[in-house]
Amino acid sequence: MTPDLILPLLMRWTHIGSAIVAVGGSVFLFFVMRPALSGALNAESRADFESRIMKRWKLLFHPLILLFLVSGFYNFFVVTAPVHKGQGEYHMLFGIKFLLALVMFGSGIIATSTKKWSEKMRDGNLIWWVLLASSAATVMVGGVMKLLPQAAAN
Repeated sequence: MTPDLILPLLMRWTHIGSAIVAVGGSVFLFFVMRPALSGALNAESRADFESRIMKRWKLLFHPLILLFLVSGFYNFFVVTAPVHKGQGEYHMLFGIKFLLALVMFGSGIIATSTKKWSEKMRDGNLIWWVLLASSAATVMVGGVMKLLPQAAAN
């Protein structure tokens, strides 16, 4: 492997690894941990335990957002944009993917928040569904982008 391929490869792994941990962790919290807590603990104990979990989870989730952004912008500007130059469809999909990722990041921040401002938004499951749906849509758009052919060399 040549040295000029090491950084792009590391950035790709960082981007995919961040997605796996952030989305996988969120799926676990929503479909496994939260339902298990509802039947096992009283409301006060559940709220305390969930708050403790979210405080720890956001210590991982928030840096994952930074890793997503840094690796994603590197991958776009250095690796993929040059080989898709002039392809409006590719750049349109990148814009859609980026907006979906912002929804994913925002809903993830709200879902993991323990602050008073986010209380009403965390009531019920809507914020989790927004997080999971935007995550899935982001991955799907990325998959379509990956399948688009590269621009013809001029």
